[in-house]
Amino acid sequence: SVDLKLDLYLPKKSSSRLFPVAVNIHGGSWSVGDKGNSDSAADIPEFIDRGYVVATVNYRLAPTYQFPAQIEDVKCAIRFLRAHAQSYNLDPNRIGAWGCSAGGHLAALLGLTDPSAGFDQGEYAKESSRVQVVATLSTPMDITLYDPTARAEMLQRVFGTNTDKTILAKASPINYASQNAAPFLIFQGNRDLIRKCHSQPSVVLGKLVFGGSI
Repeated sequence: SVDLKLDLYLPKKSSSRLFPVAVNIHGGSWSVGDKGNSDSAADIPEFIDRGYVVATVNYRLAPTYQFPAQIEDVKCAIRFLRAHAQSYNLDPNRIGAWGCSAGGHLAALLGLTDPSAGFDQGEYAKESSRVQVVATLSTPMDITLYDPTARAEMLQRVFGTNTDKTILAKASPINYASQNAAPFLIFQGNRDLIRKCHSQPSVVLGKLVFGGSI
């Protein structure tokens, strides 16, 4: 077993109301990185100043642990927050997630997948792992769009294959899009040659938008 850690940053001012929660997920090609040095951590102070509790989470890393270990871990973190909401004065109905690159990919899956996807493993099984809002930055939404030759090493390391479209599709957030999806804010650079895995043209499904570039 692996001990996974979660850090909570609490607003300085106490409140009689329940705190909304913003969950930050670090990037690093699902293989490197840490909650204490996230590529999207610059936003954390602003969330705290605005009265949010911020949670930063770690997850198991490839290649020692291949996908879906990473999404299983961040889903467990969301369930932990709900299970301990009373202890930390958290609002279990207002939990959002954001991240960049691989962190955004995992945040997207939090906002799109329910238990039918098979990613809800581990403790606190009675709690929901869904989040109510998602923001992603430079995030691969369709893993099948990666170049299977140029990105072969990364795909093999993380997903165990660079050619099996069934496995890569299961890891792709876009395949879980539905009218019940959480609202998304998606930032994607149109010159991002590393992560050109967003759908084109844009697909609008209810409150969810895939594909637009900023």
